[in-house]
Amino acid sequence: YRQKSINNAGGKEHTGQVDYVNPLTSKHSLEVGLKYIFRDNSSRGDNTFLDVANGQWKEDLTRKNDLDHEQRIASGYAGYGLKAGKFGLKLGLRGENTAQKIHFMSAQTDTIVNSNFFDFVPSAAFSYQLGMTKTLRWGYNMRISRPGIWYLNPYINNSDPNNIRYGNPNLDAEQTHNFNVNYGSFAQKVNFNATLSYSLTNNAITS
Repeated sequence: YRQKSINNAGGKEHTGQVDYVNPLTSKHSLEVGLKYIFRDNSSRGDNTFLDVANGQWKEDLTRKNDLDHEQRIASGYAGYGLKAGKFGLKLGLRGENTAQKIHFMSAQTDTIVNSNFFDFVPSAAFSYQLGMTKTLRWGYNMRISRPGIWYLNPYINNSDPNNIRYGNPNLDAEQTHNFNVNYGSFAQKVNFNATLSYSLTNNAITS
């Protein structure tokens, strides 16, 4: 049978951010900030089939699978820095609240799902001056990656029957924990830098 399928998907993102940094003393520093992100994703499909009897293209409601996905992220963070002799320290903590509104539209359902979740995102970095030109650093941070419209889009692309592709609108954000150790040596003619890192991702978004 003959069929046509057109998908129009995309998103808009607006971000507002305020940061404040204050070196309290020569040893202590403080930084705080607020951030707000609004994302508006949508997907619309136009699925038609050829009615052979009269030669006209008609809408195929059985293949309707549209989506509206709104995401509001409000976050605040605080960081503290210390520099004492050969020792350096930076600690940070960010809190993120995510509110989602997901509207599923298909031939069988027209459903709106609201969800809210909160994440703590810590970070830490330590440094020690081994000598005038040698430094050893340790670090940890966590990163949150939220799926975009191309991972969420439920539109079914079956133009190639052997490679059918579609997104999953129920995906959660993935969390990546990064650990690293760094050694740096700097001289007038030669610089040497070595880093050992390890990453662990919880609930990774993959094909």
